[in-house]
Amino acid sequence: MSRAKMLFMVLILAFAAYGEQKSVAILNTEDDGEPSIDFLELNHLTDKLREIAIKILSQRNYSVMNQQSILSLFDTPGDMLSKCNELAGCLVKIGREIAADYIGQGRIGRFGGNLTIKVELYESEKGILVSSFTGSSKDIYGLLSVLDEKAPDMFRRMPGVDIPSIVGGISGVQSVGGGWELNAGKRHLVNLTTEPSDASLSFNGLPSPSCAKSPCKVELPEGKIRILAVLEQYEIADTTVSIERNNQNVNVKLKPNFGVLEIKSAYSDGMGRNEQWDLSINDKVFYSLKNRLLPNKYQVKLSHRCYEDISFEVGINKGSYEVFDIYGHIKPKMGGLVLSTERDGEPSSEPVFVNGKLVGETPFSGSVAVCSDVELGREMVKLGIELKHKETVKHVHIMPSSQEWLNMIAEQRRIEMETAEEKRRRQEIEQREAEEMKRLMRPVKIGWRAMFGFPATPGGSTSEWFDMVYTNYKEMDETSWVSGGIFFAFGFTLSLWPFDVMALVTELNYNFLHFTYCYGEDCKDSDKHFMSIFVNDNTISIPVLLRFGKKTGYYFECGYQWGFPFYSSVETRKGNLFTYNDFDNDERVFNKYRQKMDQAIVLGFGSQYDNFSLGGRFIYNWTKFDRYGTFNSPIAIGFTIAYDFY
Repeated sequence: MSRAKMLFMVLILAFAAYGEQKSVAILNTEDDGEPSIDFLELNHLTDKLREIAIKILSQRNYSVMNQQSILSLFDTPGDMLSKCNELAGCLVKIGREIAADYIGQGRIGRFGGNLTIKVELYESEKGILVSSFTGSSKDIYGLLSVLDEKAPDMFRRMPGVDIPSIVGGISGVQSVGGGWELNAGKRHLVNLTTEPSDASLSFNGLPSPSCAKSPCKVELPEGKIRILAVLEQYEIADTTVSIERNNQNVNVKLKPNFGVLEIKSAYSDGMGRNEQWDLSINDKVFYSLKNRLLPNKYQVKLSHRCYEDISFEVGINKGSYEVFDIYGHIKPKMGGLVLSTERDGEPSSEPVFVNGKLVGETPFSGSVAVCSDVELGREMVKLGIELKHKETVKHVHIMPSSQEWLNMIAEQRRIEMETAEEKRRRQEIEQREAEEMKRLMRPVKIGWRAMFGFPATPGGSTSEWFDMVYTNYKEMDETSWVSGGIFFAFGFTLSLWPFDVMALVTELNYNFLHFTYCYGEDCKDSDKHFMSIFVNDNTISIPVLLRFGKKTGYYFECGYQWGFPFYSSVETRKGNLFTYNDFDNDERVFNKYRQKMDQAIVLGFGSQYDNFSLGGRFIYNWTKFDRYGTFNSPIAIGFTIAYDFY
């Protein structure tokens, strides 16, 4: 036999084998109880049943029909249900109509407060029940576990399906008793979120009371965990996550299963603009004109008191965005109006305005939109007529007399003049406020600042000045402290505001400082007093500060200060502990030893409003008062007041 003939025979056998492949149809799971289960959850159970069938049945012998191929054999999805309701032996006859060799379906019921499920599988041609099973659970998630457990055995009962072989012999011998150990496995705390949030959750088919909806925290065993997330208008998310560590973050993304219908409202001549259109979809009222809808066909109705109803049909697909503009379809509700007028006791002819447009004069008759504004005469008198849809309304209006008309004109002019005066005053106030705001927002400010306070000492000062000028007095106490004093400063400020909440501030100040250094236990008691030094110090200081805070409100400032002394005087007084006679007052000697420049750290806080500010300031001088380190420059603590005049 030639190779060509052998190849031809192989192809014939292959096609014959393929022709023996049986088709299996799994219909949508039905819910026979109340309250009904969501369509998406029923669809997920059906998909799970098909998934198990594909896994168990050999593709060489069986093919599982998908949902689209089943629905394509009927005119509409409801056609399949009508046939099922009309015919006895529903599943078998539907299987014959769609040419399926085997057909199965699950049905959900209620018993004792639990959900029940019954799945049947038939051979279509003979109507033989191949296999079936039932199960129950407290919730829909538990039914998934029932399918995982029992559905494989149902499909293995079909002809030609391999049943797992059982190994013969004795095995798995275990001794009863002995030692016992807890082997519960590790558990971890998991932070679970979904996009979007508020999805219902289950873990390995079971809900968790502590994590019913996302976001939430849940305790899970280590290993692979199957997570289901269900949210209305989204596809069910079915994912398996490996739990490996404590405080693990898990995020589940749900795919949208909806489209959007948006209604763009419109109005004719502004009629009814203060009233929203009423929207109903499939006879259900919606209060928003933009809504998410599941894929399907919908009947839409729009209603308004002033316009004829608008109805249309729309098909929504997953991910679609449909827009309906009312403008091209709007039709006002019309009614008839017969209008007459009288002035000074006689019939008169007056212009008639509808929605501000001249449409004729009285006597008037015609069709008018029921929500129109009707006005009469030169006075544009608005009529409070209630027009009716597809009905005629008759009205006679008495116009004001000529004298009343003149009085109305005069009153109107008076009101207009008062309104003009109020407008002028309001403009002046707004202009002043705008100028004040412009001044407040100015990036550069100039003003003056004054500070009042007192000096203090950090302690630890030594008597090196006395060592340099006089003999070393061993009896003199080495520590000193400030026993009193006053601090005053006045100067000008310059503020630069590069940002709304931060400014660079520099000042030029005159500082006067008077304080007393006391050596000894008590300067007021001569017997415990060794030496006192009275100091008067005059300095020009230049602080440079960063201020944090808005131009109106609280602020905090910090920076550095340089001081330049131009005159200082000192006076010394001896106490009874000072037994030497060669220590005299000597201002000339002291001025030789005064520092040429002071340096300090500045901290401040306060509140500023408009042009004024009040606050406190702390000045820490970290340089010695004189070149030989006789004593530390005092710390200055005081209150500040400032005013910006530009």
